[in-house]
Amino acid sequence: MTATIKEIAGDKYVLWGASWSLYTAKVRPYLIKKGIDYVEICPSHPHFMEHIVPTVGYITH
Repeated sequence: MTATIKEIAGDKYVLWGASWSLYTAKVRPYLIKKGIDYVEICPSHPHFMEHIVPTVGYITH
């Protein structure tokens, strides 16, 4: 069974991104510098396709 986002992140912000992504790499130090608690979750997590993509409306591969 896959853990829910609430179980993983709790009350922290969720940074959706791959650890090797240059875009994620630009956001990560900003969050750290500002002292924002966050959890980084890879978009391969099932919640991403089930909830995030339908909300956004599209995704490119």
